[in-house]
Amino acid sequence: MRPDIPSWCAVAAGGACGTLVRALLDSYAAGGTTIGVFHWSTLCVNLCGALFLGIVAALYAPGGLISADTPQGNCSKLFLTTGFAGAFTTYSTMVLATVTSAASPTQILYSLLQSLLMLCAGVACAGLGWGSARSITRRMQVRHLRAAEHSTPVQSVRDTPNTQDPADEGQM
Repeated sequence: MRPDIPSWCAVAAGGACGTLVRALLDSYAAGGTTIGVFHWSTLCVNLCGALFLGIVAALYAPGGLISADTPQGNCSKLFLTTGFAGAFTTYSTMVLATVTSAASPTQILYSLLQSLLMLCAGVACAGLGWGSARSITRRMQVRHLRAAEHSTPVQSVRDTPNTQDPADEGQM
């Protein structure tokens, strides 16, 4: 992304993309089955979004593969996290499904339990994404260091040591 793009534009563009992907998934899932009070697409989207955010957070963390310290890095992070993932995931849909399905005390307890389980599964997915991305990052960094240790730098003519015997210098 260009560094002169305002951060709100990166968020808006990411949001448009996340909303589009979510709408496509919902249209595919139309008329599908539900899991308790949740439509399967809500569960899928929230868990995939948590995994995605875990991966992105690890990539932008200190020592990660991408730096958010530059304007381009900050814009891409905002595009992916606040924009795309924020529009793609549906915490509000999950909460609404919980509230609207709670018609009796038994259903309230069931809905709350389901929400708690989804929250725990989301944290697990984010942790899985974080751990996977950090592991891959470390492996890539180790391979890069090993490759740098085993490569011999190309010497220029100027850097090539003089192979002439110093005793021969005076014989010309």
